Amino acid sequence: MNKLALSFTFFLFTIGFFSTSTVNVAAGIEENVTIVFTSGMAEIHLDHNQGGYAHLKSLLTTLRTHDDPVLFLHGGEVLSPGVLSTIDKGAHMISILNELSPDALSLSKSDLAHHEDALSLRTYEAGFPLINCNIYDPLTKGSIEGVFPHLLVQAGEFKIGLLSVVDPEVIADYLPQRITTRDSDKAVAENARQLRQKGADIVILMAGLSIDTFNTYFTSPPVDMVLLSQATGEKGLTQQGNSLFELKGVKDAAAIINLHLMKTDTETHWTGTSRLVQLMDYSADPDLDKKIASYLHQHSDILGQVIGMTRTPLDTRRKSIRTGENAFANFTTDSLRDFFQSDIALFNGGGFRADREYPSGSQLTVGDIQKELPFHNKIVNLRVSGKMLKASLENGLSRINEAKGRFPHVSGIRVEYNPAAPPLERVTSIKIIDQPIDPEKLYTLTTVDFLADGGDGYTVLKKAERIVKINETKLLWEYVKNQIVVKGAISPEIDGRMKALHP
Repeated sequence: MNKLALSFTFFLFTIGFFSTSTVNVAAGIEENVTIVFTSGMAEIHLDHNQGGYAHLKSLLTTLRTHDDPVLFLHGGEVLSPGVLSTIDKGAHMISILNELSPDALSLSKSDLAHHEDALSLRTYEAGFPLINCNIYDPLTKGSIEGVFPHLLVQAGEFKIGLLSVVDPEVIADYLPQRITTRDSDKAVAENARQLRQKGADIVILMAGLSIDTFNTYFTSPPVDMVLLSQATGEKGLTQQGNSLFELKGVKDAAAIINLHLMKTDTETHWTGTSRLVQLMDYSADPDLDKKIASYLHQHSDILGQVIGMTRTPLDTRRKSIRTGENAFANFTTDSLRDFFQSDIALFNGGGFRADREYPSGSQLTVGDIQKELPFHNKIVNLRVSGKMLKASLENGLSRINEAKGRFPHVSGIRVEYNPAAPPLERVTSIKIIDQPIDPEKLYTLTTVDFLADGGDGYTVLKKAERIVKINETKLLWEYVKNQIVVKGAISPEIDGRMKALHP
């Protein structure tokens, strides 16, 4: 039996085990509870025919008029990335979510993009609880200030415990300033036990993880239901029994899970059915639509400003930008190398976030570039050896099969690699001006502060000499925008600088 099957078997066992531990309850109680589960939706500047929060509010309003209790659970990834979040660090998203009254919001990796103190400030602006149980902040000796380790909510006659974990890779992916992550399995077990002691009839765990990653971190989680969400994968909702639901690749839809709960004096049982609802099937709530429009209007003159056009098609969808050479990424790294007159430029695929296509002839706006490069990345010039450069490229290619954000986009060099080779042994050739890289020679490298600080596993760059101080440079997106303005029309292409060899 594989690990996934073992996990599902355990879920079924868990239901029976913990339901029999329920005490002091009345016999024969039944309840229908509707769970609305969403994740992502960090961008309010929507594409054509894309549903957003105003549509979600109409869905919630419709469901809340019914007699059955409704739980609105958000899987996180809302405070970043987003065009306006680069300005207010997600404050506008909290204001919008306050209009929807979530029962709980689970922290995801990108919610820590602005680091711990900004997140803590957002929790005090929120009229709803943010939860997580596997983050440890030495400042509080527990959760980040304002974040709850778990939550117990009342749904009709039933008490439902809520838990959340963040992917431990948040440390490498977003370089928070002081937090660490606890063992996820132990953190869930400890908090689930506390929820049972408080009278929880069932316990639900939310996590921004794929099923495979979930099974890596957990062996036998003592919970009754798991709600998983991830930005990658074929868009849809999958259900395994009554215990596991996975939302994938969804930014404009919501999962509706209908639970029928039954409780006796000795145990709790339930059945669940689920479906995916497209938000565009509901009209936009006029009041919230007006509020969102006001946020966009404040910056519309800037965001809507046309700065140029592209003569060639561009594709910044997640798979395209994280698994191979990319035309727009080439333009980005070329812009940096040209401006700083460095030997080489390097940027990671995870820094691009618009996840869209631009047909040839498309006009490009300030808002387009900010959506593509939403993080506060500043530019750093480093002096690196050829050996350090190779180690950086090996790291960038080490998880290419997972479409991780560390994929390296380069300028000034030509790299050949074998994606089928073992991790950290994939680079077969690195050339600069048609000459092999000298392992001992020093080269100038332009990159972003995130990678220079060791983010996404580029820890070797932390040892490099810094030539330009961070506070002497602009943000990455500004350099790219200015290059488009200067050229007027751009023609980015894939030219073979990152060449995958397939034996």
